[in-house]
Amino acid sequence: MSTTLTFVTPAAPAPPGQPDISYAPDFEKWQARAAHRTTAGGLPTNVPKGFPEQLTGDLVWEGNNLAAKYNWTYVLNDKQLEEVDLALKHFKSLGLSIGHVTSETFPLPNLHADLRRLSEELHNGHGFFVIRGLRVDHYNREENVIIYTGISAHIAPQLGRQDHKFDGRDADVVLAHIKDLSSSQENGAIGSPAYTTDKQVFHTDSGDIVSLFALETAADGGASKLASTWRVYNEIARTRPDLIHTLSGNWDQEVFEKADKQWVERPLLFHFPRTESTPERVSLQYGRRYFVGFGALPRSPNIPAITEAQAEALDTLHFLGEKFCVNTNFQKGDIQYVNNLALFHARDGYTDTDKKKRHLMRFWLRDPEKAWQTPEVMKQRWAKLYEGISPSSKRNLLTTSSSSAKPDEEEQRTKMGCFTGGQRNRIPAIFDSQPPNDKENPRLAQGAAFLPRDRSEPMTADKADPAVAAVHQHLYRDGGATSRPVTARLPTGLYTQKFASDDQKSPSGDQKAQDIEDPLNFLAHFDTCFVIDDSASMNPYWDEVTALVRAVVPLCTERDTSGIDIYFANHKPAGAFFGGIDRAGYRNIGIVSGVPEMHDNVDGIFNHVKPRGNHGITKRLNQILWRYMDLYHVSILETRSKRRLKPLNIIAITAQPMSKRVPDEIIDVAERLDRWEAPSHQVGIQFFQVGDIPETRAQMEYMDDKLHKKTKARDIVDTVTWTGGPGNLSPEGVLKVVGGAIKRSIDRIQLEETSMPPMPMLSWQRTGN
Repeated sequence: MSTTLTFVTPAAPAPPGQPDISYAPDFEKWQARAAHRTTAGGLPTNVPKGFPEQLTGDLVWEGNNLAAKYNWTYVLNDKQLEEVDLALKHFKSLGLSIGHVTSETFPLPNLHADLRRLSEELHNGHGFFVIRGLRVDHYNREENVIIYTGISAHIAPQLGRQDHKFDGRDADVVLAHIKDLSSSQENGAIGSPAYTTDKQVFHTDSGDIVSLFALETAADGGASKLASTWRVYNEIARTRPDLIHTLSGNWDQEVFEKADKQWVERPLLFHFPRTESTPERVSLQYGRRYFVGFGALPRSPNIPAITEAQAEALDTLHFLGEKFCVNTNFQKGDIQYVNNLALFHARDGYTDTDKKKRHLMRFWLRDPEKAWQTPEVMKQRWAKLYEGISPSSKRNLLTTSSSSAKPDEEEQRTKMGCFTGGQRNRIPAIFDSQPPNDKENPRLAQGAAFLPRDRSEPMTADKADPAVAAVHQHLYRDGGATSRPVTARLPTGLYTQKFASDDQKSPSGDQKAQDIEDPLNFLAHFDTCFVIDDSASMNPYWDEVTALVRAVVPLCTERDTSGIDIYFANHKPAGAFFGGIDRAGYRNIGIVSGVPEMHDNVDGIFNHVKPRGNHGITKRLNQILWRYMDLYHVSILETRSKRRLKPLNIIAITAQPMSKRVPDEIIDVAERLDRWEAPSHQVGIQFFQVGDIPETRAQMEYMDDKLHKKTKARDIVDTVTWTGGPGNLSPEGVLKVVGGAIKRSIDRIQLEETSMPPMPMLSWQRTGN
């Protein structure tokens, strides 16, 4: 027997007085019941007063010829997939939970217009479409959920509750995972066919829009079927208008979640007359199992039995749905969006294998801008779906979750992946003329970059290099062995927009003269961002890290009026300081504002940070890097002038190896910069290893010397590794850290011990490149 006809779950027992009807429709019984009732006579021959004789428009369609009139598949091209990928990176860089995904936090500047057009198709066109082409295997579960939520936010931004409990606690569960759960429970212990391999008969869900995202399709079967409510209405109105009376009258519908009130009375079919702003419409809201039961949830014997007319109406809806439906041919990575008020849907039975198991994610969505009218008797239900959803108790790692009537304990345990939606934070425009609100916009340092290396340059630089001499003067200006933090000569403004003006990219004569006078003035054209590993593995080297940052920061802050930023892998500011922090780091260090010791003295920050976390720098580095890439790309798309973000110089300090994904991320960044024809110095990453872990050194040397050779993309990485041997940090070493490949004359410096006074606790030397 074909899987499309299979009903595995045993039928629920019928209550006393119920007509001979079950969840599995029986064509012969339907025909016999219809013949008996029409022969008996006395049935209405016209539709109810006010109802249309026939409906017209794009929503009146039949599946057998629809493909010739309407292409419902929207296939994403490579540029659109790249835009989705950038939006994902942007959202992840914000450090927000999934409940905060919106069209603002998941920006799709080019794709947005098409998605809004597709929303129009949902509400005023054919009532459904499929987005195809997402590469689900390229992402992990959380990333797929972010993408699904982000794309949906541009189509129908409101998420509806699918359950109000999670692990026995109150929660706004807005995402459900639809898959077969019957294998983990006793046969027949599930009360909803969605969580079995059974054929699912025609029905509607709750809410305005039903969306399904296919993470995996079944090994066999499982076709998604959609039918036009308007086409079925026209057929019933033409051939059996008495059933329009039946469907638009009150039905006793079971309410599973309320023990004190086991049913409600309401129609299944609703009519909306034409208004000045809306056309005439009909809408269907029903589920067959609420009247005949399913599996472990039979219809309660305390509820009045349905009538023969109602039994015939249920079968009529199903079999006409089968007659006029279209099969959307679900593929892996498809997202299907359906107007739940205009269409009803079904699913063929299916077969899973160990290697291929059907797995869908589901949203109940609403677009307030284009939403249909809500039937008066359904408004309370809709309010429970869409109103008052809070961003609290979110779940970021989504696994299997289900939402069905009267879920048992096992099903509750499967809800490990539900998350809540909520009131969304507004992210200010990239080019606001006023400083962004730190509480709303976790801002990334946008700063200095390294120039690509010229491999033909000699291995050793001239020791008389003026930049090296300038560093020496900075380190030992007070005649002692250490440098003292110097109050920066900076403007009093709290915030400086970090954009590169035209004259910054092409220095004027005066600027060039200033550069000659101060060989380190190139730092004024860049911003610098430190990413520091503060995990427990850094304990033996923490004094060295502190001294290194103390030595480097003033070099930047004396020249960069927007200050530098410091991020830690684990530590986040407590929020007690002014103007210089975001959710993950200390920003604009060096600007004369807020608490001076926190902005002008590195010790003020490091006194608050102790290496005790478990996470390395991979996540923080990824957030900063892709946040910047997203902002840079948006600036290309949205800025008509030549103004661009200032280049980004990341100085990453760690002792332990990073994720194996880091090299791939770097290649991705470099290739995108090449495609966008970004300046060669737009982004650079200087890795600095403390400690002597061989794996860390090997990884950094690979990224420095071999990574760029894998592709033709630009080289944006430079590294400094420490052998753990004797030696002192020289001015060349400091310049290497702060400048890396910015100054070609120091890019290939072989760091050597010098006779200059040592800097305490910074005994390291450069390994050969």
